[in-house]
Amino acid sequence: MKPDYKGAIQHLYDNERLGQKNGIGFYKYEMDKRGKPKKVADEATYELLKATTDSEKQTFDDQAIIDRTMIAFCNETVRCLEDNIVSTPSEADMAMIMGVGFPPFRGGPCRYVDQMGLDNYLALCEKYAHLAKLMKRHKRFATWQPQARLFTQQRNSQSLLG
Repeated sequence: MKPDYKGAIQHLYDNERLGQKNGIGFYKYEMDKRGKPKKVADEATYELLKATTDSEKQTFDDQAIIDRTMIAFCNETVRCLEDNIVSTPSEADMAMIMGVGFPPFRGGPCRYVDQMGLDNYLALCEKYAHLAKLMKRHKRFATWQPQARLFTQQRNSQSLLG
């Protein structure tokens, strides 16, 4: 299925910004002392990408990046549980650790939610709920919305892992 919008990657490609292949993409690549390519921020990229976004340039602290990534990861894992793609939260955790490289020290997405606590996790989802509205135009908004299973387990004072 082809998207009905032109994203950042396509926009850069159309402007012949191919990354390391031609020395310019999201970054400009310059050679370091050893002759290896080094990424350098390129202000021209910011100008070029203004056409693909309706927001201003932002900076994010490390925790905001972790939170945004983990919400999407955890919600998709719970969706897999709801859709019976995996049968248990432990199985889902193991699949994410072994299959896609989820950080093993976190124990998997379900363990991560349990360690955080469902109340805290759902509050974090609420904090970033505005992203669902922004992404709706790209039909990717469901990732940012917590699954019904989480609310049910919260009401019943259960953990995600059972």
